[in-house]
Amino acid sequence: MNAYPPLQLLAAFLAVLAFASFALSVVLVFRTSGDAGRMLDLLKIGALGTAVIEVWAILQPGAGIGWNGVLGCVGLGGAWLLFLWTAAVNRRRRLSLAFSPDLPSFLMRNGPYRFLRHPFYFSYLFAYGSAALAAWHPLPLGAVVVMWLVYWAAASREERKFASSGLRAEYAEYRKSTWSGVPGVGVFAQEPKT
Repeated sequence: MNAYPPLQLLAAFLAVLAFASFALSVVLVFRTSGDAGRMLDLLKIGALGTAVIEVWAILQPGAGIGWNGVLGCVGLGGAWLLFLWTAAVNRRRRLSLAFSPDLPSFLMRNGPYRFLRHPFYFSYLFAYGSAALAAWHPLPLGAVVVMWLVYWAAASREERKFASSGLRAEYAEYRKSTWSGVPGVGVFAQEPKT
């Protein structure tokens, strides 16, 4: 029986740690607000499937043992730390789950929100991409693309919700000084009318 190299085990551990933290956040960090519908179900199934695929791929012979393993571990650790920072900033005012129908009642501008409008989504995508890098296997790349599409839809929807809320003018100003954190969000959007 062959033992796993330490770097490969570290990559698998960091992936499981990040993905388990993300799953627990559904009940510990976010609040439910109405029926989020099928898109939230798709997000949950996609996130679980991506986690399983990526951990499986990391544990394949030869994965995560070269430069890709080092970079993957650094990325996974960074994504997890960003996730924890974002969760800590939201501990007093919990955000609603992705795809919830409610309009926002406040605009978070502390912590990572000073730079990113969607730091949770960024941390998830950064973790998925880092795990795919550590795995160095083609299967996780497809899962990353699927999850990017789901988070792109979620972030785009949240941008539209802010544009339809009483916070639209403040949010329009906020958008000018921050990146969405999800590539492609806002590219085709019109500026909200104030």
